[in-house]
Amino acid sequence: LGNLWFVGQPVDIFYNYIQSDAGADQVLCQANAILSANDPGVGTGQWSVVGGSGSANFLNPNQATTEVTGLDKGINILRWTITNGTCISFDEVAITNNTPSTAYAGSDRSVCGEQIFLNANRPSIGTGEWIVLSGSANIADPTLYNSGVTYLSIGQNVLRWTITNQNCTSSDEVVIKNDQPSNIEAGPDQYNCSSSAQLYATAPVGGYGRWSISDGSATFQDNTLFNTTVSNLERGENTLVWTVTVAGCSNSDTIIIANNLPSTPNAGPDQDICADNAFMSANQPLIGTGRWSIVSGSAVFDD
Repeated sequence: LGNLWFVGQPVDIFYNYIQSDAGADQVLCQANAILSANDPGVGTGQWSVVGGSGSANFLNPNQATTEVTGLDKGINILRWTITNGTCISFDEVAITNNTPSTAYAGSDRSVCGEQIFLNANRPSIGTGEWIVLSGSANIADPTLYNSGVTYLSIGQNVLRWTITNQNCTSSDEVVIKNDQPSNIEAGPDQYNCSSSAQLYATAPVGGYGRWSISDGSATFQDNTLFNTTVSNLERGENTLVWTVTVAGCSNSDTIIIANNLPSTPNAGPDQDICADNAFMSANQPLIGTGRWSIVSGSAVFDD
C-alpha cells in the first residue's frame, strides 16, 4: 500500500491478500481433467477435494495448472486455496464426470438358432441400448440388458451394447454364433405307383445326416445316406424327415413320398354259364376306383 506517516514516523502496511480463482467448471466424459487456476504469485497454492470425490489424485497439488485423476462419477468439487502470510483465499471448481457405467455385452457364445437371452450388465449410471453391427437378429427390447433375441442369421452375429449418460457413452460387443446347419433339403415330394423310391436330399457338410419317419412307414436301405433308397412304403402319403447335425446343432426338412399303388385287383372266379348274362364278383377296391373292360369276346356292363 506504500508508506504512511503517523505522528512523524513511517509505518509499513503490507497487503498480503491474493484473490483465488479455481478456473471454469468442466463437464467431461472421463475421470481425469486439467485444472487451470490462477498463479498465486508471491503466495502458495494448494488443491484439495471439497466434495464428490474421495479418490481424486492431483499430479501436483501446489501447481495452479495440474492434472487431476480418479474423479468420481458425477459432480466433484475441488478447491484452490492461496495462502500468503496470514491471508487465505480460496475458490472452488465443479468437475462433472458424466462417464456412464462401463458397458459389458456378455461373453461370446455359440447357439443352435433357438431364442436366447442376452447377458449384458445392467447400467447403474445411464441407459443402455442394443444394436446389430453384423449378421441379423430380432431384439425383443433393445433397451433391456437381458432382452430376448430371435432370428439370428446363420454364422456370426455381432451385437453392440451401448450405455449413454448425458453426452457420454461406453460400448462393448458380443459375438453370437448360430451354428444351426443351413440349406438343408430333403428333396422334392414324390407321388409314385410303387412301394419303393429313391431319395434325393442334400449331402451334409461338416456333420452327419439321418433319415427318420414322421408319418406312415418305410424301410431305409441306409438311413445315414442322403440319397438312399426306401422300400415298404405304406399306401398313401408317407412323411420322411432328413435331419443334419453339425457341431451339436441340428436342422431338418421333410418330404412326402406318396405310394399311390391301388388295391390289388381280384376279378373273381371264372364262370361257366348257360346264359348271356352273369354277375361279376370282383373285390371292392379299398384304395382307388375300379373299372371293368373287355379283353376278348364281347359284353355289355350294367356299370
